[in-house]
Order: sequence, then C-alpha cells, then structure tokens
Amino acid sequence: MHINQHLLRLAASRPGANHRRDHLAQWGDYCPYHAGLLFFAFARLYMQITLLVGTVFGNARQIAQTLALAAPDCGASAQVLDMQDQTIAVFDTPGFLVLCCSTTGQGDAPDNAQGLYQSLDAQARYLGHVRYGLVALGDSSYGETFYGGAKAFQNRLQDLGAQLVGEVCILDALAADEPDAVALAWFASWAEQARSLDTSASSPT
Repeated sequence: MHINQHLLRLAASRPGANHRRDHLAQWGDYCPYHAGLLFFAFARLYMQITLLVGTVFGNARQIAQTLALAAPDCGASAQVLDMQDQTIAVFDTPGFLVLCCSTTGQGDAPDNAQGLYQSLDAQARYLGHVRYGLVALGDSSYGETFYGGAKAFQNRLQDLGAQLVGEVCILDALAADEPDAVALAWFASWAEQARSLDTSASSPT
C-alpha cells in the first residue's frame, strides 16, 4: 500500500472522523498525493498538549499518564515530560500545557520541579502566549501550605502573563473520591474549554 494511502486510512480512523472514513479511504485509492495532505488536515483536528510533571512519590506522574491516555478521547494528542532539567524554554512548546504538581516541605514545589521553577525567575520573560491547565496534588491537613507547590507555579506564571485555562484541578489526599476519576472529569471539561481557544486545531464536525 502506498504510504499516503496508509496515512489517510489512519487519519480517517481517528475519533470524530468516522463519518468520513469510507469516503476518504476510497478517495485515497485514487489520489494518493491528496491522501497525504488530508492526513495533515486530520492531524490538525487534534490539540497538542504537553503534561509537565513535578512529583515527590510519583503520584503526579501517574495522574499525568492517565490524562495522556485519555487525551485522544478529548480530541487531543499528549506527551508527558518530567520537570527535571526543564527550563522556561519548555513553555514555548506548541499547543497547551498542563502542569501536574505535588507539594513538599513547607508548601514547596518538588525537588524535580525546582530547576524549572527557579528558571521562571532567573530567565524571566513575558509568557503571554502560554495557555495552561493546572492539576494540584496535596494534603489539606497541612492547612495553609495545601498544594503550595502548584500555587507557586500558578502565581509565577500569572506574573509572567501566562493564561490559566479553566479551574485548577485540586486533588486532596484526604478526599474520598478516587484522584484518577476526579482528574479525568476535570480534564474532559478543561479540554473543551481549551479547544474553544485553540487556533491551530479545527473543531471536528
């Protein structure tokens, strides 16, 4: 099979494209060049999301991976990156970002997130192009320092002009609800809000 025909069939099988699949696959058999072009058109239906993980015991990473797996169902493609060794440059990644951040110490960002957080001061610049979501993990028994690590990022990003999309997803270790279920419900709503702001992805019909 010609590579463009394969790409077309792959694109046509994506969520939101079922009603186009048969017609486009047939067209690809006759127009392999246009099939390749259509693949990239279908790719544009997907928002790009980068999930940045700041974690102590791995819980934030687990949440981020859960959201990444759910991304296609929300019309998005996602990658998960550890905050370790990242700098402010990561906020130039195309698409949207979601920070999944836990808290340690006296309301501090985790050790693996410290370098990124500090770079927001050391390499500070305007981040008005950044649109992001925030998943905050913590334990409400710690009172004022509850989800302090995520709050620190939120406050610094706000200072630099970044735009928070939607509400913060707060995952309390003392809550009875399953954190994965809470995060997934939040993500579905957040993705819908993000798509309404996305100028690089077309809305599926």
